[in-house]
Amino acid sequence: IHSFPTRRSSDLIDGKWLLVGMNTPLYHHQLLAADWMVQRELSDDRPNGGLLADAMGLGKTVSTLATMVGNPPAEEAGVEMRKATLIVVPASLLSQWEAEIKVHVDEKVFPRVIPYKASSRIPANVLEVCDIVLTSFTEVMNSWPFPNSPEDKADAQQLGEDEWAKNRSEEHTSELQSPVLS
Repeated sequence: IHSFPTRRSSDLIDGKWLLVGMNTPLYHHQLLAADWMVQRELSDDRPNGGLLADAMGLGKTVSTLATMVGNPPAEEAGVEMRKATLIVVPASLLSQWEAEIKVHVDEKVFPRVIPYKASSRIPANVLEVCDIVLTSFTEVMNSWPFPNSPEDKADAQQLGEDEWAKNRSEEHTSELQSPVLS
């Protein structure tokens, strides 16, 4: 396992690994999953990332948080290059994810966690300094530009919908470090 420091070599607790930055020790399979996800994020092979599709109850949330803790932005990226990690979940799980972060991760690792709703009108510069932005699938869908007016439909047909959406979304979005879908 290449990139996950434990607090001390003796931090094997009841057969689980306690990683630096985590409050909760990981089972071996959770550590392997987190390591696999970090390897996919850092791989030269495209596409980067992957899907963690373990069965319910095996600790995908903890593995995902360990991935985030174990693969922070590079120090040389500088503060201005660091972006929030976007976690997209069903609306019914937003408060659960917020609670899971507080339980499983040292509060010093991700001190700025914010739930996002478009109706809250949070400026992009505030979102950019967050460590984690939690939102729902519905918020993402509603935030994605869709050509409704006749002028927009004509522009989308001329440019192509992907290019039209890209041009529209650049006006309203900021870059995030990496999305997490649950």
